[in-house]
Amino acid sequence: MNRFNNPEPKLALENHLNYLLNEVKQLNFPIKLSAVAKKIGINPNPIYINQPYDASLILHDDKVRIALKIGVDNKRSLTSWERFSYAHELIHCLSYDLSSIPNKRIAPLPNKLEEEHLCNYGAIKLLLPTKVLQRYFQNIVSTGTSYMETIKEIASVSECSVPMVTMELFNVNLIKPTPNTIYILSQRGSGYQRKDIVKPRCLVSIYLDENGNKQPFLASQQGLQHVRLNDDDKKWSLLNFFERHELNQITIQNEIIYNDKTGMKATISGTHTKFTDNSLIWSELNVEKYSN
Repeated sequence: MNRFNNPEPKLALENHLNYLLNEVKQLNFPIKLSAVAKKIGINPNPIYINQPYDASLILHDDKVRIALKIGVDNKRSLTSWERFSYAHELIHCLSYDLSSIPNKRIAPLPNKLEEEHLCNYGAIKLLLPTKVLQRYFQNIVSTGTSYMETIKEIASVSECSVPMVTMELFNVNLIKPTPNTIYILSQRGSGYQRKDIVKPRCLVSIYLDENGNKQPFLASQQGLQHVRLNDDDKKWSLLNFFERHELNQITIQNEIIYNDKTGMKATISGTHTKFTDNSLIWSELNVEKYSN
């Protein structure tokens, strides 16, 4: 990414994406990815092929094209995950000279997953540009809307997933975590590997200790069953809350939990609250004691 005149890859990439978005006048949600694709120099219409990946780059008639997996209905709008996959591949396109025939890669080959991580970062910044995100966030919260409902509204208008919006609001400090507080967004799901094992999972977990340092608690897509009470016969409150369909919120006090994957142990108090559609749960938990 040094072609964008900045030695720091993420900053260079973000600056270039902001330039592209300004050029194609995409300064409101949802970002029109086809406009960005045209500006980059790629045919915005994806090709549908039988492949194990959600999306990939292929060479078609000597030109780089974005390919989506067969099964995606090209007559409907892309889902939030498909939009992310498409945006990820658009970032890969920046490594190619699209003016040459055939199109050829001009960026050096990356080390291991370096480029994949950078493309994930770029996809988020393309779908949720920081300045646009900030404007929408401030406009919504100024009306007294809760963080939960603000996250849902931004996810809806940006056509992005709730977990992505949540994580990015924390990353750009629009939601400022309080020290000694654990924030968890959870939902029933099948995880990254999609093995049809549907269970309550952590989607986003943020925890800062009393000194403001990030500490591990739950990994993204980790099953909630790995957190237990000291009494193994009882489920911890968040896992139990998934089965309490009649309740919208519960409050807990002095619950002692541990993670059998990491060895983390904590004493927590706080609330678990369901989003309005009851599929997602937002937890804010004060940590009284923590050890790892």
